[in-house]
Amino acid sequence: MRKKQWIILVIALAAIVAASAGLNGYQKKQDQKAAQQEEDEKVYALQFTSDDVTGISYEYSGETLEFTKTDDTWSCNAD
Repeated sequence: MRKKQWIILVIALAAIVAASAGLNGYQKKQDQKAAQQEEDEKVYALQFTSDDVTGISYEYSGETLEFTKTDDTWSCNAD
């Protein structure tokens, strides 16, 4: 009789451990899914690499400043 109680106890403990591991895995999967969905919903105004930029211009104090890149060297067009 005592041996039967131990077997039932071990089986119940194994079931609890398995359920806990399953829930933990499920929660991690849900967290990854939520993070991926959040990343997919992001909208970027500009998406390019710095090597793609060959010029830039902007207005500062009513004056337009323009810069161009030639062979990895930036220069001001006004100079």
